[in-house]
Amino acid sequence: MIDQTMTFLLGELNNYLGARFPDSPNLAVLEDIVQNSGTGAEEIENKLVVTLVNVEREPIAANTAKMYRQTGDVAKRIPQPLNLNLVFMIAANFPENYTDSLKVLSSAIAFFQAMPLFTAQSNPNFPDALERLSVEWRELDLQASHNLWTVLGGRYRPSVVYKARMLIIDDAFIGADVPIITATDVEG
Repeated sequence: MIDQTMTFLLGELNNYLGARFPDSPNLAVLEDIVQNSGTGAEEIENKLVVTLVNVEREPIAANTAKMYRQTGDVAKRIPQPLNLNLVFMIAANFPENYTDSLKVLSSAIAFFQAMPLFTAQSNPNFPDALERLSVEWRELDLQASHNLWTVLGGRYRPSVVYKARMLIIDDAFIGADVPIITATDVEG
């Protein structure tokens, strides 16, 4: 589900950037900003690099009630759906042209400012498993930005961080059998 969500967002961003920069198809890529060796990969040069930096549980949507699903004469206890937010960074990796970094990053910001909400009705490629997906700006001060780039192991590039809300993980796994109450007998 995480991969489908990130791939969908990448596709929508690339569609927008393709219209803005027709000579440069697929300007955005879904990759690590840094290779394991610590050097930037050639396939991410002159690209906007979209990187998942955190997965958070959505505390507001948490529901602790037990859920049951009836199948025939037996009810099955099922786990609660897990509501997640995906925190991702978009970094402009144009090492030879800083101005291009700023131009393409500005276009990505404009896209998410204009399209903060995605649904199946508004987007034909919307993943079937999602109900809706909102994308919001994630504010990072200078220290938090420094910490993020340090953890990622890369040299700073012009970048922004967004949070995609709310991805619902609801596996079809069904737990233990629970007896169904068919009658009540109250003696008084």
